[in-house]
Amino acid sequence: HPAGLDAQFSAGTCTKPFANEHVITKRQNFKIKGDELLSLAKDVVAHGVENGPLSVDFQFTAPFIGPLNRDEFRHNLKVLDLHQAFPDLNPQYYGFQVDLFEPNRVWYFLRPVATNLGHFQGKMPLKFKPTGRCCVEPPQVASLTFNSTGEVEGHTMGYVVDRTIGTTGGLGGAFGLMWNIGHPLPVPEGKPWSPSLQLMVFNTGNAIVQGLLMVLDRVTSFFVPSWLLSKHARNNV
Repeated sequence: HPAGLDAQFSAGTCTKPFANEHVITKRQNFKIKGDELLSLAKDVVAHGVENGPLSVDFQFTAPFIGPLNRDEFRHNLKVLDLHQAFPDLNPQYYGFQVDLFEPNRVWYFLRPVATNLGHFQGKMPLKFKPTGRCCVEPPQVASLTFNSTGEVEGHTMGYVVDRTIGTTGGLGGAFGLMWNIGHPLPVPEGKPWSPSLQLMVFNTGNAIVQGLLMVLDRVTSFFVPSWLLSKHARNNV
């Protein structure tokens, strides 16, 4: 388990429905403590995670990206070059907090805002002209995980917590910016979420239809190779 996770399963650490923060915190032994860890995280974020002290075993994950190692992460950011297309991009980071169960992990929120004032290409085959559109992304949660020497060994980003907010169709990260300016990534994950036909049919509440869908799903997963089935089968209505 990551540092501190064992504590949550120990006797006396849980008073339903709340975790016993005092007991769990007391049992933690991560070298870099509270305020020092928060300051370290804020410093890394302020200078750009890609420019920070990334460990050899660093991993980056986002809802539809990764895990990426250190070199892949830095290369992807360089290719995206978001500050070229959105020179006034402001992530608006806030709410930094050390995780109770993983004392080497810092969580924080962001509400990115930006204006498309420059050309954008990223991984697209064409370069697109500036649209002048203002992008307001929904609130998202991110995290940094550190090792005992203060290096970043894990980074998560782009996890939207309320898709009803903003102008990006509920999408976060680069996917949201691209959709907002009218040049979404040409894959289902690059477009706003919409329920699949199966989900809409299942939600009708008809027991017979629901049973048939379950049988169809099990049969399909048994006979069809897993690589043919989308892990993110959405936006397909």
